[in-house]
Amino acid sequence: MGLDIYVVCYKNQEPATFPRRIVEEVLRYIGSKENDCWSPEFPDGGGCNVFIDVDPEIESFSVSHSPASPELWDCLFEVLRQTGCFLCWPDGQAVVANPAVLGHLNAGLLDLFGPGIVVQNGKDIFDAIDRETDVSRASCRLPLPASSNDGDR
Repeated sequence: MGLDIYVVCYKNQEPATFPRRIVEEVLRYIGSKENDCWSPEFPDGGGCNVFIDVDPEIESFSVSHSPASPELWDCLFEVLRQTGCFLCWPDGQAVVANPAVLGHLNAGLLDLFGPGIVVQNGKDIFDAIDRETDVSRASCRLPLPASSNDGDR
């Protein structure tokens, strides 16, 4: 897919923080890790860079050159579920695991990202981005296998 993804926390229409350790625990595929740049490697050979602040409490992180690897999308869904963050990409909508999160975004963010998309798993995130972007259609698109986390949570 090769798209840059951003995961951001807002509470009561203001930037908020969440524990960095959640991302570290959920993103268990980290091959190499510097303080603020991690390089996860997934079983299908896909990889990306995660840029994350070194502080124990963070407002956001980004994923550069996101691959089609289902494990990445499952991990991102789990971060959304545990933190109440939203996920976004350039010219895309806000994606949330819990619809209540949309109520925490201010009017400027809603104007920028539209009404938002509520997802139930990592595959839903991938599919939402796939529907919304020309990047995935223009690049060499990999099929997304069934998610390993499609079961009940």
